[in-house]
Amino acid sequence: MKKIILCLILIGFLRAFIDMPPGWRHKNTLVNANELVYALSAVAKGDTIWLLSEYSGSGLHFLYSENNGFDFSRPLQVLVDQQPVKTLFTHTYPKLVVDNENNLYIVYCTPASPYTVVVIKSPPPWQNWIKKFEYVLPSQPHYIGLICYPPNHLHLIYDFQNNSFPYLWDTHYRYSSDGGNTWLGPFLVPRDTEYTNISYPRIAVDVNENVYVLYHEWAQYYLQIKLRKKLPAGWSNSINFPFQSTGISEQQCVMKGDPSVPDVIHFIYNLSSQNPTSIYYTRYQSGTFFTKQICSNQDTLKGASIDFVVEPNLIKLDAYGTHDDGVWYSTDNGNTWIYEGRQWLVPAFQHFVFGKTKRSRFLFDSYDIYLYFLSNDKELISPYSGATALNSQKHLLREPNTQKLHVIYTMRSDSNDIVWAKSTDGGTTWQPYKIIGHGLYPSSWLNPSGLISVAWYQPGSSNTYGRYREYNYITNSWSNLIWLKWPPGYAPREDEKALLPPVFSIVTTGKRTDNNLTLH
Repeated sequence: MKKIILCLILIGFLRAFIDMPPGWRHKNTLVNANELVYALSAVAKGDTIWLLSEYSGSGLHFLYSENNGFDFSRPLQVLVDQQPVKTLFTHTYPKLVVDNENNLYIVYCTPASPYTVVVIKSPPPWQNWIKKFEYVLPSQPHYIGLICYPPNHLHLIYDFQNNSFPYLWDTHYRYSSDGGNTWLGPFLVPRDTEYTNISYPRIAVDVNENVYVLYHEWAQYYLQIKLRKKLPAGWSNSINFPFQSTGISEQQCVMKGDPSVPDVIHFIYNLSSQNPTSIYYTRYQSGTFFTKQICSNQDTLKGASIDFVVEPNLIKLDAYGTHDDGVWYSTDNGNTWIYEGRQWLVPAFQHFVFGKTKRSRFLFDSYDIYLYFLSNDKELISPYSGATALNSQKHLLREPNTQKLHVIYTMRSDSNDIVWAKSTDGGTTWQPYKIIGHGLYPSSWLNPSGLISVAWYQPGSSNTYGRYREYNYITNSWSNLIWLKWPPGYAPREDEKALLPPVFSIVTTGKRTDNNLTLH
């Protein structure tokens, strides 16, 4: 019975590592700090990614990758006037944006009174941060937001409570057309009803740089969630949002402008009136709203934190909840949604960032003293910049007399993923890759009867074990994982390969060298 229980535990453990949604890498641990660390914001341009975090003791840090997230710099501390930057991140998250010249901007609020909204800027290599905007608030803000529109137009929003009677909340919008050198505003978001509060704003900028603000207008027994568009001479009339009970935390209500069509704004949010909560998508277009419930109360996904990416012909949502987590996507402008699967890997349920590079989408998250990064590379055969795989650990197979290709390689990740991908059109397009195991030095062989054999080895703390799986390309199915015990003291080197017969076995032979070619 004990053996059965141990086997079941082992199977569950292996499945947790193998069953990833299509195209998702396993996580990379970016930081193992000596203090609590929090993932706050991320931005990408091309295949360069910048990640912003805050350490509980030493303030803001950022990392960057120039190869689509496969290698990151060491954490770099953000210093202004040679002093570390600490923020009110437990109340409202700092935001990181980038302009056309790769200048970075960070907006944050100072952590103690006098609470001050600050925008800082640094040119590459991002070691010289200078202040571009400061505004002292009479209170802590509920939210601060910053968007950069090409080439270097900055859109800033924040709210605050006035310190004189009747102590109402207001929301300011400001704008810079020159990278923060000069600013217009503040432009006060107007209230429709006297003595109401205007707070909890969100801001979005569409493809034509139209600015939209979503906000709460509320009093003791009154609440309306409204949308306004910034006009050259003021603001449009307010439009009531379809639901009046969306969550108010930063990741319970997210809005983004459409990258292709002007005056189209996308929203994803939780309904705070529901317990457990559901996740909804709403699209604003031409003065009207379209709403779709993504998951119901009966589904396993009950989102508490959400983020999404909008691309032409694709909206991709990631959500974390008190029970489950997962990825949903829509290819028809949000009209229908498909559940892609769970990541299993990112443990924090409070805050994460979902971003988009030129070639893939990524998640950035934190837990305790760790920062994590994982990515979805559906567009790629190989998720490693400049090579199909690490060193020579890559194999290409072709089904006889067809255009069907199979590639098998080792992916760079914390867990050394063994990856398989398939093309049915001679390599023009590739299906999302699948992680079939973990280890190093895979070898493969194709049997024309319909089987592909793959073997590799996985280092252990005290022993090195072989792994083996078969793929039936007629039924499109993988066998279970088989463990192989190598001979005592044997550890394959990178230049050693195994030739697999139709029925897998290990044959020990000698080796000789002919014309600088080593034969095993």
